Amino acid sequence: MHTFAISQKKSPNSRNRTGFINKQKYESKINNFRLVESRLLQFLLSFTFYFKSKTKDGTSNAASYLKGLMVSRQRNCQVMAEELQNTSQQCLHHFITIGKWCYSKLMDRITLDFWHLLQQSGLEDDTCLIIDESGNPKKGRLSAGVKRQYCGQISKTENCQVGVFGALCGGSLVSLVQARLSLGSESTKIDLAKEIIDHVVLCLKIKVKWVCFKCLLTNGFKQLYTSFACKIWLILIEISGYCLTNILTSSGL
Repeated sequence: MHTFAISQKKSPNSRNRTGFINKQKYESKINNFRLVESRLLQFLLSFTFYFKSKTKDGTSNAASYLKGLMVSRQRNCQVMAEELQNTSQQCLHHFITIGKWCYSKLMDRITLDFWHLLQQSGLEDDTCLIIDESGNPKKGRLSAGVKRQYCGQISKTENCQVGVFGALCGGSLVSLVQARLSLGSESTKIDLAKEIIDHVVLCLKIKVKWVCFKCLLTNGFKQLYTSFACKIWLILIEISGYCLTNILTSSGL
């Protein structure tokens, strides 16, 4: 009787007996993170006010989450907790989902801080607001905003999250300052882009000279152009399948 031994290859992301993820795949993104850790924590100190409530202080969880994003190759709460080993998956998940802190106020503070930096650098007359969308493929249906829609990251329709982002730019300085998650059919990506522009220009009173965006369809271009033509320049940096002249003509501009 012959006996056949079947050897099974271990997956690079399999776990060992202690439950920790194999480092072959989930190794640190920044090998010498300790060199910048003190500077990162010092930077975070100026934002601690936004992570505090009357009864709780989420600053330590904010620091752990930020560090986890920088040192973990898989940026989810489970892997980050195992990589850091000084926090738990539950703490990180609670912080990012139902923690009592306001992300919109934090984004506004970052927006204003970067605007003041541009002013100090003498770049306030050359400030540009860049608008772009980004898709993140996502399995399941439990995460916020997940549905079957076009995902630019993989160039096809798939289950994903889609967000619209705004970045301020002046000279060689650029910073991501605003973000909006597409949650359903009630708000289109054009609506989210207009919301970001309205908020930055009208609410935060930032003197933007140009707004750059790409891949917006004819109706969306006309909507944005009509709203802001008297105040700022709109620049299309990429048109997929359209010519700028045709868009302007068909929009009656």
